[in-house]
Amino acid sequence: MLALLVSAALVCLGAVLVGQLTLRLCGAAAWSWSAPAVGIAVLMLASSPMLHVPGGPVTIALVLVALVVAGIVLAVREPAQRPPLTGMLAAVPVALLVLVPFISSWRAGTLGVGVNNDMAAHLALADGFQVGSVWGLSGGDDYPIGPHTLAAALAQGLGARLDFTFAGLSVAIPVLLGWTALGALRSTGLVRRAALALIVGVSFLVASYYAQGSFKELLQALFALAVVLHLTRPLGTSLWRWVPLALLLAGSLSAYSWPGLLWPVAVIGAWLVVSFAIDVWERGSVRPALATVRANIVPVLAAAGVFVVVLIPQIPRLARFLDTGPGRFDAQGLGNLVGRLPVWLAFGTWDQPDYRLPSIDPFVTGMWTAFVLALAVVGVVWCIRGRQWLIPLATVLFLLIWAYTDRTEAPYVAAKALAIFAPMLMLLAALPVVDVDPPGTWSPRWRHILAPMLAVVLVIKVGVTSWHGLRIASVGGTAHIDELRELRGPLIGQKVLFLGNDDFVIFGLAGTKARSIVLGSQTLPTRPEKPWAYGQPLDFDSLPPELYNDFDWVVTPRDAAGSTPPEGLRLVRSTRSFDLYRRVGPVPSRAVLGEGGSPGAVLRCATPEGRALARRGGVALVREPPIIVAVPPLAPGATTTVDLPLTRGTWDLQVPYLSPRPLEVRAAGRRFTLPASADRPGVRLPAGAITVTESGPVAVSVTSKRNRLTPRAAVASPTAVIATRRGTSRLVPLRKACGRFVDWYRPAAR
Repeated sequence: MLALLVSAALVCLGAVLVGQLTLRLCGAAAWSWSAPAVGIAVLMLASSPMLHVPGGPVTIALVLVALVVAGIVLAVREPAQRPPLTGMLAAVPVALLVLVPFISSWRAGTLGVGVNNDMAAHLALADGFQVGSVWGLSGGDDYPIGPHTLAAALAQGLGARLDFTFAGLSVAIPVLLGWTALGALRSTGLVRRAALALIVGVSFLVASYYAQGSFKELLQALFALAVVLHLTRPLGTSLWRWVPLALLLAGSLSAYSWPGLLWPVAVIGAWLVVSFAIDVWERGSVRPALATVRANIVPVLAAAGVFVVVLIPQIPRLARFLDTGPGRFDAQGLGNLVGRLPVWLAFGTWDQPDYRLPSIDPFVTGMWTAFVLALAVVGVVWCIRGRQWLIPLATVLFLLIWAYTDRTEAPYVAAKALAIFAPMLMLLAALPVVDVDPPGTWSPRWRHILAPMLAVVLVIKVGVTSWHGLRIASVGGTAHIDELRELRGPLIGQKVLFLGNDDFVIFGLAGTKARSIVLGSQTLPTRPEKPWAYGQPLDFDSLPPELYNDFDWVVTPRDAAGSTPPEGLRLVRSTRSFDLYRRVGPVPSRAVLGEGGSPGAVLRCATPEGRALARRGGVALVREPPIIVAVPPLAPGATTTVDLPLTRGTWDLQVPYLSPRPLEVRAAGRRFTLPASADRPGVRLPAGAITVTESGPVAVSVTSKRNRLTPRAAVASPTAVIATRRGTSRLVPLRKACGRFVDWYRPAAR
């Protein structure tokens, strides 16, 4: 947890200091709330040349340290450039909320595992930057890389785990979003600032995307909001006054590639047209407006030059994205959604903790949505009175972008546009009840009483709604990734077969030429006698034997119930959950009966097929079948006990399970703890071994651990307890295998 917290703090501090340093160099006379967004853009852009500089991530980490130190020096020497303390403290409620998933799970880890496993690919991509020698094997040569290189530099500089630093970066983004929103606020009071930061920085859809580990959409929302607010209060007359805007655009490209320009470019275009029209209207002539345009030509060209220069390391990647970007999603592509998302989710008052599901009480939710909508309508008038007309204009533009995307793109893509729209909408709704009156305007006395009351209602509703969404957030366990990383050393660059079902194997074995039978969906063919279905385990006999000869290494869960390893594979290392085999020779052919999802099947010689097989001759590996007893789902803190009919001997216990909290297994006087796991279902994972001294039923209890913050929704799913007796495998003539449980057989040659 410490690495996550330190990473988040460093990203927040670095973004604030480096952003203000950049603004100062561009002519800013005092602190600006554009600094956090500009700063994170600069940090990502400074990290992106990681593979092109001597020393790679070490050099980049030193560069980032130098930038932060320079920002500290500026803050010490020029008090006007320091961020106000009340503004910085305003993000504390946001920070506390975004830490809820980790406090609830009582561990650090990757957000959204089991809900949205895209982070597996992101971690593998970032790992390639951290260890340049494995980059070529990690893929992603057209993907935006700003967040990945920054996370890699943090991991290198801190000597921390990459998944923790990436999680720390994710934690920082809502905080930066909340700080950036303060640029629209005239009030300098701590309470008002904290209210606005919470409403914008962690509104429901922002919290939901954060909870599933979706950082790109939140970064894009941050940059889009920052562009709007920067244009409402641009820098003075410096030659470099438009450079911060160029850096925000470059940050969008670094986080979201070309589609990221849609929101800021639409806003900039609308701002130019409306500003020009207002200038002409107020001055009564086109000439002064044209003079303003001419005065900005050179600063715009200077900004364009900076824009191109900072993106040079990413130009080949951006060019490849243009070639492959269209058609990435099927028109009906849902991703992890269950359907298209309604626009009402952006209003921050949904009563269903899982944003993908319909409202529990549509009427009540509709009333709350109408409340926020009414505030947004008032916000339009409020912003126009205060000469912040770009805020409602940008909100309408973002809404139109979502509407167009919702009608022309896959639901998965449209949902991203909705998440980017949400902070802009919530800012518009919050300003009239959170901010003070614009200078020179008058408001009735009742507004000064009503507005704070409405603000309290809005803050409580948004905060509680997001709390419920964040409390059920999935935080992936780290134990299995740790074990895979432990095995990875000799496998770099080697062909590796993974006989499990875990999306995060591409991170755990990053840098290897790893293949898996299943990676989200089936990627390698299984035997006709042993077809794979979702939720079933995989073992050595799942694959046709000849496929093993295409690999140098095999990593498999330690599955005592599964098929025995074939000849040609030698066990070289084991961890608690995995075995590593090296192929030392050709893997010969061997056949199996119609096993389905079982590790073997009984040879029934009473059937014509069984008699014909037994008469062919050959050999068969027979064994006692594993004993399997189903286990029901467990609520947090609950215990269930099942009886296994075991004979004397040593038995290996295994539990296929999914659980957001650790499980405790007790049997025959022994206690085993299984780490939290959100891997794909069906994998048989080892619990431990027990010795049975007397034949009969053996009670096995399974307990789902919990803490005070564990939500009721954190249900564990230990589907079964499996017991396999040791030392029962025998190689016998095929004719003597009748009526016995056959693991595999090899018929005599004809």
